[in-house]
Amino acid sequence: MKVIIVKGDIKIDIELPNETCNRLNLREDIQYNLNLRNGVITFTPIRRRKYILKNLLNQINDSNLHNDMLF
Repeated sequence: MKVIIVKGDIKIDIELPNETCNRLNLREDIQYNLNLRNGVITFTPIRRRKYILKNLLNQINDSNLHNDMLF
């Protein structure tokens, strides 16, 4: 597999072929942790917390409720 490393002003990009990303199930809309152990690089997806509206609404109380705001 051919990998291209591109250096920008503030970051370095690692470019993987689409076929490789598809085989590894890597997607551009998911953030990953990159780990290096014993010379092996692993990508682990960062799981997003799932919010439930009912639970969020139950957290509203007098101390965190604000007045209406006009924009």
